[in-house]
Amino acid sequence: MLGLKEYYFPIFEQILDSYQIPTELKYLAVIESALNPRAVSRVGATGMWQFMYGTGKFYNLNVNTFIDERRDPIAATHAAARFLKDLYRIYDDWILVIAAYNCGPGNVNKAFGVQEVKRIIGIFIIICQEKPEDMCLLLLQLPMLSISTKTTI
Repeated sequence: MLGLKEYYFPIFEQILDSYQIPTELKYLAVIESALNPRAVSRVGATGMWQFMYGTGKFYNLNVNTFIDERRDPIAATHAAARFLKDLYRIYDDWILVIAAYNCGPGNVNKAFGVQEVKRIIGIFIIICQEKPEDMCLLLLQLPMLSISTKTTI
């Protein structure tokens, strides 16, 4: 993956920056797919940025029998940037945007509600500020937080 990082990160940084998205969010593609443009999840999310069919179409990715732009690193990065920007308009918090990108905004809202997510995420902000790579910790912790939050009175 190290060689892939050297190739893809400058592309991601340029595109994300053009949408005024923090360039640290390039790590989402690492978390989602290990920078594999041909990655397919068990639920059908495809490409480096792991777009579901409907989300890809919504963000103007061409997906048909002959072409799947979810696998195109440049087209998919533009779509991911637009999606991230839309999520930021909803949550006004980049940490919540990361959670919603990974889990889906409906699942984030259902699991916690926006205010509860903001409270829990506050715990991890210090970790994430130290090293952008540690945003992985946040994404790995979210499912456990969902379970523990639901079982607490």
